[in-house]
Amino acid sequence: FAPFIENKDREHLVMAGLNQKLEPTIIQTIHIGTINQSLAFPRDILKAALLSNSVSICIAHNHPSGDETASLADIQLTARLEKAAKLLQIKLQDHLIIGSTGKFLSMRAEGHISEDT
Repeated sequence: FAPFIENKDREHLVMAGLNQKLEPTIIQTIHIGTINQSLAFPRDILKAALLSNSVSICIAHNHPSGDETASLADIQLTARLEKAAKLLQIKLQDHLIIGSTGKFLSMRAEGHISEDT
C-alpha cells in the first residue's frame, strides 16, 4: 500500500479484496479525506469486497503527519469493520496505518483484530 498512499497530503483509505489464496481481486481507493481524517464506513469498504467476490480484505490508510500511531477513530473503525465483515463471512486480514517512509502500524499486530477472524 505504501507506494500508493504514503506521501499523499490528505488521508487516503485503500482496500484490497483477496481471494482464498490471498491474491488481490480488487484494489480500490475507498475514501480521500482531509489532512487529518478520513470518514470511512464499513458499508463502503465491504461493498467493493462483495462485488469482487473477495473472501477477505486488508485495508490501509496513511497519516500525512508521518506518525503511524493509531487514533481512537482508527481503532473504532477497525472494530466496526471487523464485526460487519464477520457477518458477511469476510475475514479482515489487517488494517495498516502508513506513516513516514518505511514506517507502518499493523492493527492486527497491535491486538485490535481478533486472531479467529
